[in-house]
Amino acid sequence: MSHGRRTAALGPARPGRSRVLLALFHALMAEAELRAGHFDEAEAALADSEETGNRWWLAESLRLRGDLQRGGSTSDQAAAEQSYRDAITVARRQ
Repeated sequence: MSHGRRTAALGPARPGRSRVLLALFHALMAEAELRAGHFDEAEAALADSEETGNRWWLAESLRLRGDLQRGGSTSDQAAAEQSYRDAITVARRQ
């Protein structure tokens, strides 16, 4: 699903909690695209999630980033391992 379609599906933004929900929505879309093997779409959705600036889903975003780095079209095991380590560090602080 393209960025425009993902954003349009959410309707008009509302202040406050919408940023949290927007980050979650994009993270869930990234995971769905990744599981479907749509690596470019997963990368775009994950970037959209990170662009919200919301830190609530940071550990999950880092885990997804690791999954994408490990299984994407340009597999990078070292980068994936670092993303997983960063996700664990963030999760422990929460």
